[in-house]
Amino acid sequence: NLFVGFSLGANVVIAHANGARDHKAIQKNVHTAVTMSVICGLIVMVLGLVLARPLLTWMGSPADVIDKATLYVQIFFLGMPVNLLYNFGAGIMRAVGDTRRPLVYLSIAGMANVLLNLLLVIVFRMDVAGVAIATVVSQLLSAVFVMRHLLRTDESIRMDVKKLGMDWKCVKEIVRIGLPAGIQPEQRDHSVFHQCPGLRLDGGQCGGGQCGRVCVCIDEQHFPGHADLLQRKPGGKRI
Repeated sequence: NLFVGFSLGANVVIAHANGARDHKAIQKNVHTAVTMSVICGLIVMVLGLVLARPLLTWMGSPADVIDKATLYVQIFFLGMPVNLLYNFGAGIMRAVGDTRRPLVYLSIAGMANVLLNLLLVIVFRMDVAGVAIATVVSQLLSAVFVMRHLLRTDESIRMDVKKLGMDWKCVKEIVRIGLPAGIQPEQRDHSVFHQCPGLRLDGGQCGGGQCGRVCVCIDEQHFPGHADLLQRKPGGKRI
């Protein structure tokens, strides 16, 4: 959530520059955001691989499922670089008003995830590893779609691999906006995190919790759109 908040920060900063028609600022922020996504993704991946089992043990995961849970979490964290690459890339696209393509890309990836789950779990009997691999592959697919668009578009957000790098002024602004946006859901999830010990994956409470999580996710999706729209206006000095 914290690093996804940074992707929202990138979205707001680029939307602001787009409203001001500042092509140079858009380019700086686009290449900084993509570079940030890779670096942040690698950091989260390493932390997840190292801390997966200790965190699950601390949460009180039952001994009979902790091995499989650790395997799932570690494979899932292997996909964090492409996960954040999609989130940052989709944020860049939304910053210039393109909300349709990220939705289409994510929908295709979601369908691929379902099909891969059926294939890997039912046909190849890969159990928990199959579910995790399906998730990572679907995330990779959505990231490939977004990066392909950024590399080929004729809009101001066009990405050039040779220009990738960190502009520290852009980083500072992205973090300034994205940090509060990332901390807010972390506070909510932290409270849920402490309710996890003792709950089994097949428990009714977990099912209810997941339903609640879906409702929260739907509600949260209004915010990025509003932030994008409002930031484009002050960037263009219309309010």
